Amino acid sequence: MLPTVARTALLLAVLLAATVAQQFQQLQPLQSSSQRELLLLVQDIQNQLQQQGFQGFQQDGLQVQLSQPVILERRVVSVDPPREQQVQPQLQAQRVAVPVQAVQAAQQARQRPAANSTGKPQFVDPGVGRWVLQSDPSCLPCICEAASGCDEAIGCDDRGFCGPFLLSKRYWTLAGKPLLKGDSVDRPAASSDCLRDSFCAAEAVRGYLDRFAQDCDGDRRVDCLDLARVHFQGPFNCRAPLQPPTDFSETFRRCWDASRQNSQNRRR
Repeated sequence: MLPTVARTALLLAVLLAATVAQQFQQLQPLQSSSQRELLLLVQDIQNQLQQQGFQGFQQDGLQVQLSQPVILERRVVSVDPPREQQVQPQLQAQRVAVPVQAVQAAQQARQRPAANSTGKPQFVDPGVGRWVLQSDPSCLPCICEAASGCDEAIGCDDRGFCGPFLLSKRYWTLAGKPLLKGDSVDRPAASSDCLRDSFCAAEAVRGYLDRFAQDCDGDRRVDCLDLARVHFQGPFNCRAPLQPPTDFSETFRRCWDASRQNSQNRRR
């Protein structure tokens, strides 16, 4: 055991060293040589106390615990503020702009061609042509009237057109080759004999117009005027307007308009 005076002196030295060390921790970085020497002295005192085994002692009921060696470090303070996190803005979905011209072109491609268009004919379903001829009783007689005045006594001309409808052998073939009762398609005169007969020739017209019926004038319906164009101008040229001065167009228009007027008068 150390004498009381020695222990008191030792205690004061320890407390002094601890106080000085705490103050040095709060100082700015050391600049002078005298300050560095004082720091080394304090560290030596602490090391010597630890080597002598004085880890702690009790004085008047007070427990004193030596702190760990104080190491003064040069603190480097950054002048730059903390880097803030950058929030990336969300990319908005870009709207795809479709040119108006492209939309119009797509719509025009689906629309029915105009009356004078050179587009391919759009034939309607089978049966429509026959239904139009049946629902309009004046249609077939007016076509016959415009062709030859519906002359049943007419034969075949030098161009090969025969009968009251002035039909050719090609027209008869495309119409399905209708025949007189008991006749055969293999007989050479079968076509001309059918076309000179008003009933057989009318059946040829029905078959031809039912096969090639279409909307020739672009009004989105098929009527007798469309069938007259198909009959007179052919299925691939019916979009050309059926206008005067042709005898067929004038006669057909006069006959058809008069028949429709008579039908309206009878309904009143």
